[in-house]
Amino acid sequence: MRGKSLITAVIILTFAALMTYAVISLQVFGEGTGVRPLGEFYLENSYFGDYSARSPEVVTSILWDYRGIDTLFETAVFFLAIIGS
Repeated sequence: MRGKSLITAVIILTFAALMTYAVISLQVFGEGTGVRPLGEFYLENSYFGDYSARSPEVVTSILWDYRGIDTLFETAVFFLAIIGS
């Protein structure tokens, strides 16, 4: 029994050390590359912009107005899965 708990402790400590190293190394690289052009368009125009969706929420405007066709097909697949089950 002592051997199993020693192996478990070594695995846990190794995992903790790796996670600590990962978190520290992420802070060294900074915040990232910034916002991509498509994301910038969504952020500027989703809520009362020039090409505004006129939706009350940003998430709603992105899902239903900008990604409407994709969301429509996802919803159809979801309902077909419910009907088929």
